[in-house]
Amino acid sequence: VIDLAFGPDGKLYVAQFDDASWAAVEIFGDGIGGSVHRCDLATKHCEELASGLPMLTSITFRNDGSLWGTTLSLIAGMGDAVQILP
Repeated sequence: VIDLAFGPDGKLYVAQFDDASWAAVEIFGDGIGGSVHRCDLATKHCEELASGLPMLTSITFRNDGSLWGTTLSLIAGMGDAVQILP
């Protein structure tokens, strides 16, 4: 887990750098991409919303309620903002 954010719906959104592991990306070079999960803290139920996001490093909500993340920002000149949910 690399980042957490509470959404406008009151749920916790959890970003994972890479679902294989940090070492899979940084040491072995065979990561599978990160993911974002939405968790209801009352029921303790989580669901995957997105996967395969390369080197996902952060998530945030914009004022319009859309969820955005940054990918590949650990590689100079490669970082990008991506919309995860409308």
